[in-house]
Amino acid sequence: MQDGGVPHPRLETPLTSERFPAVFTIQKQFLNSKHCLCLIPCGIFEGADEFADRFRKYPGRLALAAVAVGDDGQAIGFVQMTMAGLQTSEERQFHQVGAGEVYIESLAVLDGHRGIGLKP
Repeated sequence: MQDGGVPHPRLETPLTSERFPAVFTIQKQFLNSKHCLCLIPCGIFEGADEFADRFRKYPGRLALAAVAVGDDGQAIGFVQMTMAGLQTSEERQFHQVGAGEVYIESLAVLDGHRGIGLKP
């Protein structure tokens, strides 16, 4: 703990269901700010329940996710990796993970926290 009892910035893993709402918001804000060919939004078109359902259907995904947490204890970033057997059919359409391969599926950081790293 830093002076005043405030937790240090840290990386939390595995992902827990308590962090689902924050992680969903981070990913949605990050992707909704990006456009393919400057025209087509790359945003999330699923809801928070569908996001959480992926982890309920594939609980092994929790151990392959990490949340960057700032000084105030709030989630500021998220990374999700995947392995063979932990992908939905939609995800396999973009990249089918082979045996022994670990693939970074998603990486998102809130605006204002990008490009500065997580400083303990």
